Amino acid sequence: MNQRQQYNILKNSCEQCTGCSLHDNKKRVSPVMSDGTIYPDIMVIGTAPGFYDNLYKKPFVGKSGQLLREAFTTIGATSVYYTNMVKCMPDYGKCQTKAQEDICSNWIDEELLLIKPSVILAVGVLPSKYLLTNNRFGVDIKNFNIQEHRGIADNCSNGVKIISTWHTDQILSCKTEAYDLWEDVQLAYSLTSN
Repeated sequence: MNQRQQYNILKNSCEQCTGCSLHDNKKRVSPVMSDGTIYPDIMVIGTAPGFYDNLYKKPFVGKSGQLLREAFTTIGATSVYYTNMVKCMPDYGKCQTKAQEDICSNWIDEELLLIKPSVILAVGVLPSKYLLTNNRFGVDIKNFNIQEHRGIADNCSNGVKIISTWHTDQILSCKTEAYDLWEDVQLAYSLTSN
């Protein structure tokens, strides 16, 4: 079975997921798996789908997500895979629970094994914390601070480089963080083989 077939099976399984209470959200169409190429130079992992992501069934299509996509387009990065840690949109104004995050982490683990990225841009605290503290780097999960990792390339033992950056919603209200995001996108692209 080739990678495309494996991806289609994984996507179909994810879209049928009823593993946690988020699948009962009546405003949700179905879990939002991913968008972009399954053979990427860069894998972008966010936190959870927002309203427009849920509506269009693609991650990073809301206003803040469009800024991130435009940054990649501007620097010429066309081989990008977009996904989220949590696949279902949480209830409006609420965050997903730790139990929901834990259940959804199985999906991101499967994606990582299948996609095999060499560079990951972790957008927000949740994916940054998960990737850097999940027995990969020995970073203290209780005292995790994204500011200590933002803007640098942490090297995973298997050669994957992880760049942590701010959650895209933060960049809409803070010019400094918007500039940081631009720098982090450029760093991620500079680490690809292009």
